[in-house]
Amino acid sequence: IIFNLHQLFNRAAALALPHISPESRPIEVLPSAHSHYQFNSAMKMAKLAGQNPRQIAEAIVKSFPENDLVDKLE
Repeated sequence: IIFNLHQLFNRAAALALPHISPESRPIEVLPSAHSHYQFNSAMKMAKLAGQNPRQIAEAIVKSFPENDLVDKLE
């Protein structure tokens, strides 16, 4: 599951932040105590992009591909 989530988040990040190369784009998906999984890379990507982390997270959520694995993103 983590591998598939990693691929989905990587696709979303590529669409949301095309100016950050795949090699330098940090993608971190981990199990969470409060939810099923969490994506912890918006802060790192914000530093690379020189943007607000909330804007980065919103752009990734907006770009997240349709799939059968994720029901809800927050």
